[in-house]
Amino acid sequence: MTVPDSQLYSAAQVRELDRIAIQEFAIPGLTLMRRAAEACVGELRRTWPNTNLVRVYCGSGNNAADGYIVAGILANQGVEVQVILIGDLEKLSSDGKTALKYCQDSAATMVEDD
Repeated sequence: MTVPDSQLYSAAQVRELDRIAIQEFAIPGLTLMRRAAEACVGELRRTWPNTNLVRVYCGSGNNAADGYIVAGILANQGVEVQVILIGDLEKLSSDGKTALKYCQDSAATMVEDD
């Protein structure tokens, strides 16, 4: 399925939407990440309902937290999940560290990239 360009947002537009949600509507960043992760998991489960193994590559940048939450949700749903850790985890934001902890507390397997 292709999405018309008019339905896509640029990275700058998404950052601005995040800023508005967080600053003007007081929605915590972690809440936004959780919602994004739940939508991603829902789409993955609809598209590949019989998936029993998922590998999630997560670094230490802005999108890492979303990946950790996706991995944790899937693992908690009984999917075998391997999280491939890339980058310096010390560089994670506060929300990123919270998301990483959520993932570590799930049944996901953490694997360091060599």
